[in-house]
Amino acid sequence: MIMRHQQHRRQWRRAVSALVAIITLFSAEAMATIAPNDNDIIGIPIAVHIVENPLVGDAISPVSLRNFLRISVNPLIEPFGLRLEALDEIDMLPSEDLFDIDSQSELDALRLLNRAPNAINLYVVRSLTIEGLNHCVVGSFSQERRQGIVLSSNCLGEPTDFIHEFGHYLDLYDTNEQGFGIECVSGTNCDVAGDLICDTPALPADVSTAITCFELPFELGICPGDPPYIGNLLNFMTPTLMPECRVEFTPGQLERARETLLVRRPNLAITLPGVVGDRLYVRADAAPSGDGTTWAGAYDDLQKALERARNDGVPREIWIAHGVYRPDGGSLDRTRSFEVSAGLQLVGGFLGDEQQKDERQDDVPPTILCGDLLDNDIPSLDVSNLTVTDNTYTVVRADQIGGPILLESLTIRRGNAFGFGFTSTRTGGVESDQAQFCIRDCRFEDNRGVSTGALQATDIDISDSVFERNIGVGDAGAIRTKGNVNRIARCIFRRNVSYINGGGVLGQARFIDCLFDANEADNGSAIRATGDWTVFNCTFVNNRDRAVTGRPAILASNSGPLNVIRNSILWNNFQDDTLLFGPFLTDPFDYDYCCLQSLPF
Repeated sequence: MIMRHQQHRRQWRRAVSALVAIITLFSAEAMATIAPNDNDIIGIPIAVHIVENPLVGDAISPVSLRNFLRISVNPLIEPFGLRLEALDEIDMLPSEDLFDIDSQSELDALRLLNRAPNAINLYVVRSLTIEGLNHCVVGSFSQERRQGIVLSSNCLGEPTDFIHEFGHYLDLYDTNEQGFGIECVSGTNCDVAGDLICDTPALPADVSTAITCFELPFELGICPGDPPYIGNLLNFMTPTLMPECRVEFTPGQLERARETLLVRRPNLAITLPGVVGDRLYVRADAAPSGDGTTWAGAYDDLQKALERARNDGVPREIWIAHGVYRPDGGSLDRTRSFEVSAGLQLVGGFLGDEQQKDERQDDVPPTILCGDLLDNDIPSLDVSNLTVTDNTYTVVRADQIGGPILLESLTIRRGNAFGFGFTSTRTGGVESDQAQFCIRDCRFEDNRGVSTGALQATDIDISDSVFERNIGVGDAGAIRTKGNVNRIARCIFRRNVSYINGGGVLGQARFIDCLFDANEADNGSAIRATGDWTVFNCTFVNNRDRAVTGRPAILASNSGPLNVIRNSILWNNFQDDTLLFGPFLTDPFDYDYCCLQSLPF
């Protein structure tokens, strides 16, 4: 599943590069701006203006805003050939009146202030309310009088809201647009109605009733002979209430966006070089004398790159070639970890000669951050396993407050946060009480902790990752979330064990397209849910409750309007050898279009 997702992203990237080459043929002047080169991504400059209230403070810190763009937004749009680059200087706007936007007139007044030429002007406020409705982001089309994007700092947890309005800035309409006429489901008028793009599906005016990302209530199209509307909401420009559905731009949308850049907003588009200046390189087989600035001169030890990033005091991107990296440097010091700073990007999966991320191949051996210092582990779910007593307590640690930390295409394994006399770490894989993490295409395996096995962090966004054979004694087997903004998508949780809460996950999160298989715990063998949580398109199978009370695969401490399970399967989950009834302990709960085994009604 994860490999197919990676291949899909790379196919999109190649298609985007071809579109760039085609479009530039129509403008000789644009050739100096956008080169038809497969390694080029169209970079779009962002001039950031942060409103500050002298009595309250900044709407957001400059570091957090930069990292929102760099780590939360850009990884979602770069596969489609686009990148947002914040200008070096961030404009701090002191204003008590515009700190909270309460009207259209205030919005218009804000977008006139300190405008930077040849860039998207992004204004960040604390809250954004227009005509009594709360907004996360408001953008502008090229023909509008007032230009710029205004972002509420309360909405940084869902980057697809920002990408949706960024799409409007590139003159992309909602996929259910009705202002040009209603599009036929058959597509016969797709170029003059709807969103004016023919490779996006026709949608009814109201998509808020969508059941899943693929299913709308039955409704026939308006044109003679039209079939029912197709429930495909997988687009950044679909105004769905399910942000997990927003995953792509179509080729037709990309063509329109590039037409806007070349014709209506020509000064926005620049070509970024394939290699950025703040990137560092690490190869396990490199010479010790390398300075880390190229693959040929790569560091031989990941700790050297991390130390340089900390000393420089600026966010760094570190590319790590395949191989095994241990945090102790040969000292067998269990207290040493890979210490990562706020805003850092650690990216693995490289052979060691690539110039672009999408040049990585699926058959490259893994990049492993390993806590097994003696290389003698015998993997086991036995907490008394004596082969792990030499292992580092925590493989990766982060203690700084700041922008999210990106972990991509890494295997993090065999941390062992057990041992007398060392109490500052409680998680074997990745631990932080303050940092935010964005994790993509990673594996967490055979980690163990007195609290949590694999990962403990404040706010997390995890996708396309695997958590397997992790053990937590006090909290979760795999993941313990402590923050309010958590998304876990397309992940596999298999054979994780908690001796108390949540074999897979403890905390609140949105779960999308996940598999929970053969996990164990005393309370919630798959998920011990707290706060607000939702489950979409997930499968729970073979999970086992270790307690004698027969508690279910998903154990919720509260129920409410945001606690929903939809389009999911719960089957063959057990308490010891007894089949469990239903998915929840608490009632009422909201479940729709699910396959739930042995419900007592």
